[in-house]
Amino acid sequence: MLLLQSARKPPRSQGRIGLAIAGGGPIGGMYELGALRALDEAIEGLDMTKLDVYVGVSSGAFLAAGLANRLSTAEMHRIFITGDSHEAKFSPQIFLHPAFLEYIRRGANLPSLAYEWWRELLLDPTGSHLSNVVSRLGGLIPTGIFNNVEIENFLRKVFTSRGRSNDFRELDRRLYVVAVDLDNGQAVRFGGPEWDDVPTSVITSHITASMLQEARAVPATAGLTSDWPVAWATDTIQAGKPAFQNVTFSPVDGQHRWHVVLGSGYNQSRMDLQQGQVIKAGARLAQILEELFP
Repeated sequence: MLLLQSARKPPRSQGRIGLAIAGGGPIGGMYELGALRALDEAIEGLDMTKLDVYVGVSSGAFLAAGLANRLSTAEMHRIFITGDSHEAKFSPQIFLHPAFLEYIRRGANLPSLAYEWWRELLLDPTGSHLSNVVSRLGGLIPTGIFNNVEIENFLRKVFTSRGRSNDFRELDRRLYVVAVDLDNGQAVRFGGPEWDDVPTSVITSHITASMLQEARAVPATAGLTSDWPVAWATDTIQAGKPAFQNVTFSPVDGQHRWHVVLGSGYNQSRMDLQQGQVIKAGARLAQILEELFP
């Protein structure tokens, strides 16, 4: 005999639910937001803002931090995709601010490398040791082209309104943002021990107003873009002449070497020249970016 009876409800899971969101740049973030929005609508009873733990990487950190701060997928869709949110007005242009301070920091090594290059050339005309100097030129390459200051300002405004928090320690749910230090390749887990006092929006360094003013005062280079490198190289050679003022070289000795004597005030003059040239380089990179993204 067949006996029919009502099915028993499965026991409720006592486990915890975590959400890990990968990166992929702005486009990857858009796709991930769409996937989260679809899950939110498809799974009955699921509230994406009430999970137990969130982990975000790169653009995924935007979404993970938003969910941990009780920003629903619908609201993030209105902020980042449709742009019709009454809470925050997002502009994609904030991703395209040149990182002038990074250019300055990297360019600060240029005078010392140039000095070493000349020194090696004078001490060893055969150039057998120049490869060591050339290998260090990689330190002049910026770790990033764009500045994240405006992005941080936008996120900080969102994360400090309507009872939300910009502090990992004050969130109701655990949030971890995984990043990589581009200078040494080491992974950093914000929200974990020793890193939970960093604001959720990850504050970055600000460039000074005087540096920006100097950079904006640099005149734009005229002519074809293909001619810009020649014009900039010529200008750099002419601007570098003061670096050799009050610098004397001894006669060549028996080992084909020269002794260099730096005049008084050389270091300050070098630093002034260095900063001016790097700021000028940042302005010229900005001109290139404006040409690429009119």
